[in-house]
Amino acid sequence: MTSAAPAADLGPVPPPVPAATFEARPARWAQGALAVLLVVAGTVYSLGIHLGLIHNYYGPAVYSMAHSWKAFFWGAFDGSTITMDKIPGAFWIQALSVRIFGWSNWSVLFPQVLQALAAVAILFATVRRWAGDVAALFAAAALATTPVVAALAHSQIVDTQLMLLTVAAAWAWTRAMQKGSGRWLALAGVLVGLGFNAKMAQAWGVLPALAIAYLLFAPGKAGRRWIQTLVAGVVTAVASLWWVIVASLVPASSRPWIDGASDNSVWTMVFEYNLLGRYETGTATQGGPGGSGGWSYLLGADVASQTGWLWPAAIIGLVLVLWLRRRAPRTDLLRASAVMWGLWLSTFVVAFSAGRVAHSFYTVALAPAVAALAATAAALAWHEWTQGRRVALPLLLVPTLGWTAYLTSQFSGFRTWTLPVAIGLGVIGLVLAWLKKPQAAMVGLVALAASVLLTPAVWAASTTTSQYSGQSIGPSAGPAQSMGGGRGAGGQGDGGAGGQMPPMGQMPAGAQPPSGAPGGTQPTGTQQSAGGQQSMGGGMPGGPSSNGTSQASSDLAWIAQNNPGSQYDVVALDYGTAGSYITAGGRVISVGGFTGQMGNRTLDQLKDLIAQGKVNHVVVGGQGGGMGGPGGSGGTSSAISTWVTANCTAVDGHTNLYTCKA
Repeated sequence: MTSAAPAADLGPVPPPVPAATFEARPARWAQGALAVLLVVAGTVYSLGIHLGLIHNYYGPAVYSMAHSWKAFFWGAFDGSTITMDKIPGAFWIQALSVRIFGWSNWSVLFPQVLQALAAVAILFATVRRWAGDVAALFAAAALATTPVVAALAHSQIVDTQLMLLTVAAAWAWTRAMQKGSGRWLALAGVLVGLGFNAKMAQAWGVLPALAIAYLLFAPGKAGRRWIQTLVAGVVTAVASLWWVIVASLVPASSRPWIDGASDNSVWTMVFEYNLLGRYETGTATQGGPGGSGGWSYLLGADVASQTGWLWPAAIIGLVLVLWLRRRAPRTDLLRASAVMWGLWLSTFVVAFSAGRVAHSFYTVALAPAVAALAATAAALAWHEWTQGRRVALPLLLVPTLGWTAYLTSQFSGFRTWTLPVAIGLGVIGLVLAWLKKPQAAMVGLVALAASVLLTPAVWAASTTTSQYSGQSIGPSAGPAQSMGGGRGAGGQGDGGAGGQMPPMGQMPAGAQPPSGAPGGTQPTGTQQSAGGQQSMGGGMPGGPSSNGTSQASSDLAWIAQNNPGSQYDVVALDYGTAGSYITAGGRVISVGGFTGQMGNRTLDQLKDLIAQGKVNHVVVGGQGGGMGGPGGSGGTSSAISTWVTANCTAVDGHTNLYTCKA
């Protein structure tokens, strides 16, 4: 890489580290510090695995995918008849892990830990290329201590995979920016495409930032930059849509039903059910399912406490870079990167503020941009300080600590000791930085970083306990509500339940986690009341239900001795019940999909299967899990349930299990 330009060409402030050193390996101290950070973060993330935050819908799907390559390719929830309501690429890593290591909390969730750590390491590698080792380490620490990152790292929710792939795309974009390389830009497109296969169109939210910043600031003539960007766009489209195109070309009779699509179309599932149905502008004023987030959504305590502790530092950082680098050459990488991350941040701010937001953990998409911009701000402010310009550092520190104080006050009973400690560290850091002694200044720098990262780190660590882990359907940290986050300023202390459940009607009625697999280690962590129903106290880990396990295993053992169907053991009318039979090793037809409204099996089709002897048993009611309620209170599930209870024979000693004869 070429050496840094003369100071006169760069404006009043040179890069925090000479640009010529960015290609070199990180300093040994930086490598060591990063290694320590990854070990500590990995340990904390792993401590939460015992909570068993395995989703009661995606968990059984992963089990099915791990036991059948056909189910693996299609993402078939029950192994053969209906897919998940997501692209299967989101769960391929988990399914491979289960296939290799067996079905357990660790096999499902530890890949999430590794992906979170990889995102932290890649963000370090990205930021150091344009801001140096100190800024890179701060960015890595900021991402690792983001509370929702920790919450998702030991949850089955695949937003961790999305974060990893988009951060990797930012790294490839940075390499492209250094030399104007179309190949590196195309790789960024491939990584975004892989992100699409993890979380669909949400991954495309980073494309405006990557494309616009490349067109504006990359080396080379404008025409060449346009061609490179267009080629990268085509690559992105192919990497994103290949599975969708294959699924749309295969006849419906030769593949499972596409859940989330009433017309059995994969395009409907991806772009209507998972995009317009989640992000189109709502009419309500509160966050949460069916409502608009509102322009104050991301500042509400429930949401900001998950991702936004460094909001002031990120915003000030963007302004600081744009001002201090205003006279830099067009291709200045520091300014280009800040603009890219600023566009990244702005895109998701608009999406989450103007659209409907079902879960606050969606905002983890903001975390890499917030961490990178805050780190850049810290590096520039420190450089200013060392040059005798004492304004930028307090300008960055005071608003950030003030925001920390505000958010902490919204949860008055939760870890409030962090605030005075954070303020004390900030004061100590400034005093030590003022001394004209290098060693004291370095200690002061560490104290300043700790002052703004302490509180989010404590929140992140809280996710290792069931009280503050959130739910399997909505991971979160601390006492914040994990669904929607429309509460705003109100907070709960230690006495409140972490990650509270949404109001009834905003989640599947009576949803219960699936059972474990027979003959192996079953995921644990579900809190059960005396009656076998899942406890609403504290967080709601979504691991398998022991009652569901025993009932499904008992039913399957009875079915095996009493005329099992030639192709299927049982038909289940909601995904919660179906999940118990799936992870107990049963051959299952799941009716209704996630919402309970899918027409993947009609009553006439069921009658034909019974007439052919392919299935002889149906379970109705049970654990719930569809939006239609237990047993499916609407659509096809309801019609089947009515017919079964009227025409089939209830099995004594086996709740809700019926035997049907031709």
